[in-house]
Formats: sequence, structure tokens, C-alpha cells
Amino acid sequence: MASECQFDWLERRLSSLFYRLGKFIGRHPLPFLTVSMIAAGVFGSGMVFFYEDNDLEYLYTPENSQAAKDRDMAERLFPLKDGEFHPVRQTREGRYGRLIFAATDDGDVLRENTMREILEVDQSVRGIGVTFDDEKYIFDDLCGKWDGRCYHNAILQLYNDDGTRINNNSFTYPVYSADGLLPVFLGGSLGGAEFYEDQETVKSATVLHLVYHLKYGSRDDDAKSRAWEREFLDVMSQYESENIEIAYLVSQTQELELEGTVSVIPLFSITFTVLITFSVLCCIMADWVRSKPWLGILGVLSAGLAILSALGLCSYCGLPFVNLVAAMPFLILGIGVDDMFIMIAGWRRTSPSLSVEERMGHAYSEAAMSITITSLTDVIAFGIGVTSFFPSVRIFCIYTGIAVLFDYLYQITFFGACMALMGEREAANRHIIICRTVLPKEEAPSTAYRILCAGGSSAQTPPKEDENHLMTRFFKQYYGPFITSILMKILVVALFAGFFGVAVWGCLQVEEGIRLENFAKDDSYAVRFYNLQDEYFREYGPAVAITINDEISYSDSGVQEAIDGVIAEFERSDFFRGANYTQSWLRDFLSTGPTYIRKLMRLSSFKAYRTRF
Repeated sequence: MASECQFDWLERRLSSLFYRLGKFIGRHPLPFLTVSMIAAGVFGSGMVFFYEDNDLEYLYTPENSQAAKDRDMAERLFPLKDGEFHPVRQTREGRYGRLIFAATDDGDVLRENTMREILEVDQSVRGIGVTFDDEKYIFDDLCGKWDGRCYHNAILQLYNDDGTRINNNSFTYPVYSADGLLPVFLGGSLGGAEFYEDQETVKSATVLHLVYHLKYGSRDDDAKSRAWEREFLDVMSQYESENIEIAYLVSQTQELELEGTVSVIPLFSITFTVLITFSVLCCIMADWVRSKPWLGILGVLSAGLAILSALGLCSYCGLPFVNLVAAMPFLILGIGVDDMFIMIAGWRRTSPSLSVEERMGHAYSEAAMSITITSLTDVIAFGIGVTSFFPSVRIFCIYTGIAVLFDYLYQITFFGACMALMGEREAANRHIIICRTVLPKEEAPSTAYRILCAGGSSAQTPPKEDENHLMTRFFKQYYGPFITSILMKILVVALFAGFFGVAVWGCLQVEEGIRLENFAKDDSYAVRFYNLQDEYFREYGPAVAITINDEISYSDSGVQEAIDGVIAEFERSDFFRGANYTQSWLRDFLSTGPTYIRKLMRLSSFKAYRTRF
């Protein structure tokens, strides 16, 4: 016994501290109620600084990642001039509008009638304009340029305006090469291609993909391109055709989709209403004095004040709101309502014969200890999450951890003060609704009075708590005996074993990674685009650049052979398409470069070397 006492000193001291706090709040509830409301208003006013950040790259990529370092190196070594664009030199997603065309009958999208309409859509897109500073800009003014010209979709250059192929020529896939022209890669332009007997010449295709790249280097160009993308979305959303179907996307689609997190407001309102209803019902007893439905409402309100205070304080501190934070209010409502029931249960376990001050002290010594421990563990858990390398997770944990802390403070101040006021009403034997003093049930003058008005206790026969609370009566008299029967014990163990097995199987099915369509709403235009892209354009993925960040002599034949060996090793990988799809300036230079330039090369070294697969 002595050894036990040596280890419970902290609990005893905290319990004594909360006992004194409960008694103090029981004596002076109004100051705690007033200060809590003022504090919520002050912190909540920070919402005027509220702003969202939906930059996917910033939010969902780890800080100081190797990928970010490699990209910074590539941009430093191979810089592009402002407004220039070339897919081989691209290191960022940039700004763009994208279209995927499919025939309405699921047939060949390269037929003359469909291609003619696709070409008309292309012209319409190029005519989309936006006005900035009283000056109108169309696509040709905002497009990403290389060598002074807009970077066009190569596939369209093979067709006449009437939808027929130029000179009725056929073309090969995925690489098309014509006399006098550089090879053109079509793997990202056509999907579902079918071929003639040579298995290279295209016979038909199911979908066609077009990309319209825009400038984004300067803040002014980026603003114009963003405005053009929005106009592009408006135009495409209104397009109708009997021959073709269009799926469309822009670079800011995910950002716009994430801005739709305000759509959780109706869901939050429903949740708020459901929880209030549930809390009120759980606080109703078969006693008009001991029932406390108003505490059910005030407990949910206390959690709402914590949510408002956390959002306001974080906004005051300049912390952006991200889409993950939209889940925070639901978590805090759940935690807050749970804390509320613990506080009410602590009050109900006290003797009605005690004064309000004493009952508050005893309730706090037990209930406040419980919610202190649970709140502390929650805050620690979210505090650990703040150390995450992912900004989205870190921001979510900051918001939620602060909200949990506010919820705890409001529970022991605001809600405690409300509980004390309700306790004073109960001590005066006042009706929960009309607040008039009523008689106990055993002194009721009539049946109607006993049903509608009576409540509380008399000095001679204080009622037992479990006889008045419907939920307590249900669990004690019905559910408890039912769940502890032999048959139910066996069934519960079997169900738990099955649940555990399914849970283990589910954990083994978890996949890493983020699918972009999961960021879009179910009815979003982006879902159609992502589905088509995933179905038809997975065979030829994005180009991969290999950069040698070293100052070496490229005129040395040994260096050339070493570089060629590295390239060949990548080409043999199952993840690459082979040598036919590799772009290596060193190979091209050594095979076709002018003799005098090759001689000059022997005198030079280069800071970096880059190859794309």
C-alpha cells in the first residue's frame, strides 16, 4: 500500500488542484463565462487574415527533398530565357491548357470529320483572349515560345484544315520522321492507336491529346496565363458537339478544386446539427430538474468556440489554410463532445445533497483529470506531427493541436461555468425549460404534473441517478446482461477476430503515392480527363533527364565512352523504351557535328552534361 502511494502523488496533487478550481468556478461562474466568450471573440477576429494555399507541389512534397535539389541544379545549369519553353528543357509543370478528344461513337478520332472539328476547336482555343491593363492578349501572345515561335502540337501539323492528312501521307507511331524534318514524338499525342501490318504505321486512334503551353516565368506573365486558363475552362465547359467529346484540364485545376474545400461548410453544418441533437437527447432524463439538454447544446458550442479560436489564432500568425485542415473541425467536435460527456458524468456521480460548489469540486477532481490526460496526449501527438517534412501535414497538425488545446481550455472554463449555472438551477429545483421551482415527483399533485413538471429530490427520498437517466437504465438493465451472456461473448470474439483479419489484409493492400483524381470532386471535369489519361497514355511516360554535374573534358575519348556506357545502361532498363527514344547531344554531335567544331571541342570542357530518355 505504501508503494502505491509513492507513485500517485502527481495524480493526488492534480486532483486536489482541480478540486479547488472546480469549487472556485462553482462560486464565480459568470467571470469564467464572460472571459471565455471575450477570448473566443478576440482570437476569432483573426479570421480577417484568413487565406488559403493550395499549391500542390509545396504542400505534398517533402521540404529539402532530393528532387527539389536536383531541379534547382538543372535550372541553374540550363537556364531558360524569360518566356522560353521547350519540353526537353522543362523542369516545372508550368502553365497550360490540355484537351483530350474522343469520338462520340468511340471510333477513330483521326477521321476527317472529327479531325476537321478538332482543328476548329484548336483555332477557337488560339483565339481565346484575356484583357489586362486595357490590352487584350490571345494565346499567341501568351504561349510558351522556342526560337521566337509558339510551341505547337506536332500532330496537328500533319493535317490540312479540312481534316485530311497532308499529301495523304501516313505516319508512324510513336516517332514520326519525314524528309527534312526532325523526328517528332507522338507517344503523348495519340492513345489507343491501331496499326497496319508493319505495326508502326497508324491506322486509327481512340483519343487525341493536345497541350497549349503558356508563359509563367514572371509574375505578370503568370497572372495573364492564369486568367487565360480560367477563360479556357469557361469556353471548354460550354462546348457541345455531336461528333467529339472533350476532356479538359489546366495547370491550376487542382488548386481550383482544393479551393472547393469551402464545400465542407454544409457538411459541417449538418454534423454540428446532428451532434447537438444527439447531445441534447443524451442529456435528457426522466426528470425535468435533473435533465440538462442546454448543456448538450453548450458543450457543442464550446467545441465550436475552440475551432473558431484556433482558425483565428493561426490566421493571426500568418499560417495558411490548406485542404487537410478542413477535417480539423470534425475531429474537434468529436473530442469536444466526448469531453463534455465526461464532465457531465462527473457531475452526475456527485451527491445531489452537496452544495453546487462542492459538487463542482468533486466533478472537476475526477472529470478534469480525465480530459487533461486525453487532451495532453492529443496535443503531444499533433506536436510530433508538426515535425513532418510535408508542409500539408505540418500545417494540419498545428491547426489541430492548437484547436485541441483551446477545446480543453474552454471545457474547463466556459463549459464548467455553464455546468455551474445549471447546477444552481438544479439546486433550486427549477424546471429545465420554464425555470420555475417545481415539486419532486413524490410530491406531485397530479399525474399530468408528474409527467410534465415534477423533478428533483426531496430531503427524505433522494432519487437514484440511474433510475432517471434513460441511457443509464438501458445499458444497466438491458444491454449489460445481453452482451455478457455466453453466446454473445463467443460471437463478439469471433467478430473481432474476423475484423482483425480483414484489417490486416487491408493494411497489406495499402499503396503509396497520390492519385491526382483523388484531389478532385467526384463530379469534377478533371476526373474524366484523368481517367482518359490513365487509360490511354501510360505506355509512354514523361521524359527523364540525366545530368552530369561535373566539369570534365568531353574531348577525352575515355570520358565519351564512359558517358555512352551510362546512357546504354539506362537504355537497357525495363523502365525505358530503348535507344530509339534517347536524346543525347553528345551522340548527335560526334556523329553529325562539323569537323571544325569537333576540333574546338577538344580545347573545351563543360560545366554540365544532360541527356533525356
